[in-house]
Amino acid sequence: MKRHHLGPIGTILRHVILLAGAVIVFAPFVWMVLTSFKTRADTIALTPRVVPVLAAETEPASLAFPATLEAYGALGTVQAGAQQSFWEHLGHSVVIGLLSTLASVVLGTLAAYGFSRFRIAGAKDWLFFVLSTRFMPPLAVVVPILMLYRRFELEGTHLGLVLLYTVFNLSLSVWLMKGFLDEIPRAYEEAAEICGCAVGTVKSRVSRARRALLATLERGGYARDGQAAGDAMRTILGEADRLSGARD
Repeated sequence: MKRHHLGPIGTILRHVILLAGAVIVFAPFVWMVLTSFKTRADTIALTPRVVPVLAAETEPASLAFPATLEAYGALGTVQAGAQQSFWEHLGHSVVIGLLSTLASVVLGTLAAYGFSRFRIAGAKDWLFFVLSTRFMPPLAVVVPILMLYRRFELEGTHLGLVLLYTVFNLSLSVWLMKGFLDEIPRAYEEAAEICGCAVGTVKSRVSRARRALLATLERGGYARDGQAAGDAMRTILGEADRLSGARD
């Protein structure tokens, strides 16, 4: 493929565009970090203050502001209008995020395995229907979900949010896991099942062998010298021996 070489002006223009894009992307994050070191008065000041200093006071019209850790010290305090502190809210978010992720991955893997390994009537239509749920705007289901949650008293509960996030993330999990399972040849599973392995044992060992093979090929520069290919073959033979041992 022929590459077009940019002149000095084109190179400078490209770097300017990249720098401008980086500033636009990272400016909000930098501003939030700087705001965390400000007092409330400096946060709502009309003059933008962007230079943190260790001085006790600064000029009102100055761009500098005295940095402080007061905001971080008040994270455990329940603020006006709130019912819980920041750390309690963070704990709720971690619990809900972990549980919803675990549920969506487990359910998505089971559904993806069925689509990947069995002949299902209208499988493509079902997969498209699963994916089409991502196209639905959330506002279209706010009212029925709210009525349903009020009926079953799920408002403001961990279970309610876990169920909601799991449902919305399940379609993405199904498609991602189906792509992963499609890359595993069925011959590996059939050979292991002949040796007497259970389905769960087959999946775990085939997945380990696949990851070991890819890692070995990457370390060996895609087997350009033959050494990586030998290591990969020994890995596969080792897994085969373990599969044969499971039969005994």
